[in-house]
Amino acid sequence: MDGVRATLNYLAPGSARNRLYVAPGDYLATARYEPRTVRIDSGRACREEFTLDRTGFTLLDHRSAVADLSDTARLDEVYTPEALDLVRRLTGADHAVSLGWMLRRSAPDRNGALPPAPDVHVDLHTTAGLAAGAVRLPQRR
Repeated sequence: MDGVRATLNYLAPGSARNRLYVAPGDYLATARYEPRTVRIDSGRACREEFTLDRTGFTLLDHRSAVADLSDTARLDEVYTPEALDLVRRLTGADHAVSLGWMLRRSAPDRNGALPPAPDVHVDLHTTAGLAAGAVRLPQRR
C-alpha cells in the first residue's frame, strides 16, 4: 500500500486534562501536545478486516444524495437522515442518533467552517453518547 507521512499532534504524557474551546474560525486547547510523524494508509485494501464487531467501525461504499457538502441546509434535510438510515440498516437498530455535522476547511477563507482538527482525538465518549441518546431518542414505556 502506498501511504503518506504526516505529522499529527498527540496528547503529551503528563499533560493536564484537555479543554478545547472552539469559536467560528479558531480554537484554544489547554493541553500540551507532542507532534509525531506517522504513516497514513488507505484502509480500502484491507476493508474486510474492519467490522463493527471487531474494530468498532466498518468501511462501506455509499453515494450520498448530497453533492455539495458545504450546503448546510442539505446536510440537515438530506445527509443526516440518510446517514441515520444507513446506520439503522447496517446495524439492525430501531433508532439511531446524530449529534450533527461539523464543517472543517484548511483554506484561509473557511466561509464559517472550523479549522482542521488540531490533534488526534475522540469526538465522543460513552457517557456523553448515552446522555445525547437519552435526550434524542423516544422515551420507552
